[in-house]
Amino acid sequence: MQDKLHQLINTSLPEIKENILATLAYFDMFNYPLTRGEIYIFLGNKFYYEDFDDALSNLLHEGAIHQFDKFYTLKNDHYLVVRRNEGNKKADELIKIAGKVGDILIKFPYVRGIAISGSLSKNFADDQSDIDLCIITAKNLLGIARTFMHLFKKLTFLVNK
Repeated sequence: MQDKLHQLINTSLPEIKENILATLAYFDMFNYPLTRGEIYIFLGNKFYYEDFDDALSNLLHEGAIHQFDKFYTLKNDHYLVVRRNEGNKKADELIKIAGKVGDILIKFPYVRGIAISGSLSKNFADDQSDIDLCIITAKNLLGIARTFMHLFKKLTFLVNK
């Protein structure tokens, strides 16, 4: 039964390859190589993992993509893996700080949620990275919530914290 189902929804190898290449092309714009699992998660369409794995191996064999350690990229540049690993480590440090800041800000009146945005939301940071937060407030109370947080920020500057 499962073989029959597999045949019914099995997609051609070229379509899987196209999805893999498109996924890698998007992340290569940011010089961010992906693991096998990440490529699979970010595919535009979903495929059986065995078919995906065959297509990925085929692309490697053809030289259309490159593998360095556990990462895949369209660019033949091992430095991208070094950059990603360093960026992930820096992001870990900043995410801890963002968590502490978020723990404080979520207690402010009318604040309903806080999310990390920017490159940090993708678990990457470099020497120029900062912490970008998206703050969700109660409906029609953004101005008041922002005023409270702005006053708090001014106070922290006054006491050097």
